[in-house]
Amino acid sequence: AFVNRPSQIASETGAAITALGEAAYQAMSAGIAPTRDMGDVLAVVEKSARLASGGFTDTETAISSSLSVLNAYKMGVDQLDKVQGILLQTQNKGVTTVGQLGSALSKVTPTAAAFGLSFEEVATSIALMTKQGTNTDVATTALSSALSELGKSGTTASKNLEAAAQSAGL
Repeated sequence: AFVNRPSQIASETGAAITALGEAAYQAMSAGIAPTRDMGDVLAVVEKSARLASGGFTDTETAISSSLSVLNAYKMGVDQLDKVQGILLQTQNKGVTTVGQLGSALSKVTPTAAAFGLSFEEVATSIALMTKQGTNTDVATTALSSALSELGKSGTTASKNLEAAAQSAGL
């Protein structure tokens, strides 16, 4: 059954076997294996192939965007369904695709994670910004810049944020 699984995934998702093989390699390179068995790798590949199908992208982009979020937020692979669900919701609520998110998220997720902003909050911000007409690349760059500016001690933005927090009793 395990040997036939890649063919079954390809048949169910429409992904090419070669693309699934490349995605499996990518998953292993990202740390899914060798500490995990190939069943885990195939599960990640299958879920990512399904995300690609609904997210207007290829399996490799779906897997890299998913795993980059997991890595930025130090989440385990057990959180893959949650992350991929958020990616699809961002696509559905904003004016973006999982493919566009895949190439842009790495601009903001490391900074957001370092500042304690959840992936849900990042995704919501991107959805709102893209819905207002900002393209995905610009939205992620702007969000990362804003977080960096707020995090710098002594800037006007950080002083205003501190004043707002104090007046709110935080």
